[in-house]
Amino acid sequence: MRNSVWHVPTVSIIIPVYNDEAHVADAIDSALNQTLKEVEVIVVDDGSTDGTPDVLKRYEGRAKIIRQENAGVSAARNAGFKDSCGKYVCFLDSDDMVVPKMAETMSDLLEEDQEAGLCFGAWQVTDVKDGTSSRHTAPPLEDFTEYLTLGCPSPPNSTVIRRNWFEKIGGFDETLRSCDDWDLWRRLWLAGCKVVRTEEAVGIFRRREDSKSRNPGSIDYYVGSLDKYVSGLGARATAALQSKAYSTLWLKDGTKWTRAGEPSRAIDSWAEALNHDPQIFERGATWGLVLRYADPSFPHSTKHTRLWFAQMDHSIRSVLKESIAQCSRTRKEVPSYRRAVAALRFALSIAFFRDGFGWQARRWLLAAIMLSPLRLLGRPNWRFIFKIILGPMICMFFRRLESKEAGSE
Repeated sequence: MRNSVWHVPTVSIIIPVYNDEAHVADAIDSALNQTLKEVEVIVVDDGSTDGTPDVLKRYEGRAKIIRQENAGVSAARNAGFKDSCGKYVCFLDSDDMVVPKMAETMSDLLEEDQEAGLCFGAWQVTDVKDGTSSRHTAPPLEDFTEYLTLGCPSPPNSTVIRRNWFEKIGGFDETLRSCDDWDLWRRLWLAGCKVVRTEEAVGIFRRREDSKSRNPGSIDYYVGSLDKYVSGLGARATAALQSKAYSTLWLKDGTKWTRAGEPSRAIDSWAEALNHDPQIFERGATWGLVLRYADPSFPHSTKHTRLWFAQMDHSIRSVLKESIAQCSRTRKEVPSYRRAVAALRFALSIAFFRDGFGWQARRWLLAAIMLSPLRLLGRPNWRFIFKIILGPMICMFFRRLESKEAGSE
């Protein structure tokens, strides 16, 4: 660590905030308490109308405070960048935090590789509601082009960008009100930015019930960003990859509308998913994703939450049936409703089994087999079927046999 009265900052940590008086102080404190001293903290109040301005007054002199009319998170981040001086920049959402060594760890990695313009780190996810936490890592850099097509590799607070690369691509796209960070990573990658990563956890992502990720209706932003990325990839964006990417976006959107009690919107979105991938609902992995996004506690989705499914089973099957019917009017190839429900039942069986609900797991598995026995009894599934049905039955048989032998003695 270096000591100096005045220094040019190595890392600028930029915190956009809008009406978040309950959490912003934690974010600012985590940014100020970095082991690296050459750090500047810039907070952009994006037109808050609650007590946020009063909270920010406590940090005047220790952090730069910028106030502007409400223009959205991307505009707030860009405004903070324009007033920053750091060689590297990190964007920290007001309800998240960074660990004390974030700036030191990430800037050291970028100093070691002068060709790298973007550094991803691991992050800790903490549930505000129940205190549970889990560790997540950025994806391997192999097949990174494909990964960026299908998923966002990291939250902003576990990512640091070299200043000249951020300037080169023009910063965040201010027309996007969702997926703006994902869009930024995509544009950096398309521009040829070299990426490095570390397994060290540098960010703390806090999940909340009022999280923006709970809300449906942002599909246009996601599709628009994907359109740009696919166009930039050219021949690298294979038909199969595009099909998977677009269908997954529409699948998630329809599931959120189902959870929100808007079946007509859900049907339209799932029908669009089917237009991109007619077999999407016949795969167990699809339903695993649906179970996560349909969970009333999403994005928490912690253990034992699968029990809510009995109340939503009818709604999900109804949306599925109508989506298939709508899709059948525009194309010949449509999935089998029966096989799709069998795949759903099989996914439920796996989910309940992993959560320790053996009886419910067997119930859903038997329901799946009755709907589509030939499809589910194939080689990929037989081990799981043996584990939760045949295995326990064989163990029970031998226990009874042993008890009889002991009784006869």
